[in-house]
Amino acid sequence: MTDDIKLHEATCKTDLETLSGYRETIPEIAEQIIASCNEEECYTHIDFEPIPSKESLVEIITRLQETL
Repeated sequence: MTDDIKLHEATCKTDLETLSGYRETIPEIAEQIIASCNEEECYTHIDFEPIPSKESLVEIITRLQETL
């Protein structure tokens, strides 16, 4: 039983370290996304609302999936 508890604690610690690493990358990824929105090809305008390009949306979704 004690071995099971130690294994569980080690697994939880590894999972926590992995999640912490992902969380540390979020600010950098967010800054890259924000910076890419300043590029001309990022937006297509319809009326008054800007719409990101298909490529930008794919990149945003991919980056979000990487963070989860």
